[in-house]
Amino acid sequence: MNKIATKIISGLILLCFPNLYFSQKVNTSNQNANTMHASRQKETPEWLLSHIRFLTQGDGYWVADNSMFMSKDEPFDEYAIKWTLENDGKVLTGRMTSLKDKKVINSPMTVRVFWDLREQKALVYQIMADNSVGIGEIRNIEGNNKIEREVDEVFYSPLGGTFRALHKMIEQKDQYIGLSFFLIKGSWNPHRSYTWKSAALQ
Repeated sequence: MNKIATKIISGLILLCFPNLYFSQKVNTSNQNANTMHASRQKETPEWLLSHIRFLTQGDGYWVADNSMFMSKDEPFDEYAIKWTLENDGKVLTGRMTSLKDKKVINSPMTVRVFWDLREQKALVYQIMADNSVGIGEIRNIEGNNKIEREVDEVFYSPLGGTFRALHKMIEQKDQYIGLSFFLIKGSWNPHRSYTWKSAALQ
């Protein structure tokens, strides 16, 4: 099994069976057990809890206009994403759908966010319709007088290729701005910008 496949499988095991993963790590040595015990005392940070509350407010359903990017290969006039809590509130799940005239055409992506007790990071797993998998971290960006989160991911294609993407989310009252970038030759190149509006709060 190659390194990419091993990393993806390990991540999915961590997402689905965190207790099993942590218990195995604790049993490796007394030093690791003490380190794990100390890490597990640290609660999920308030910025992440606030982000989760923001995305799940109302009915957790957000819609973005796609008219600027419509084409023969992308005939969808809107995208929608439904954010829900799973695993007793420990996992935030977003399921995106492509819309045409308010009708669901397909579901291109599912994303899951959870707090990793061992690493003390908010991890993101993004599963695409073509079975590509994005693995990364969501961070809180301080300053600039705005509420901003940043997701830095590496995507692994089932064909073996990889690429790195950055997503910025700027939270506003009843909407958020989503900006995407691709890493090309060491520089972040802008890709798309969407305004996601809460269907329940309009």
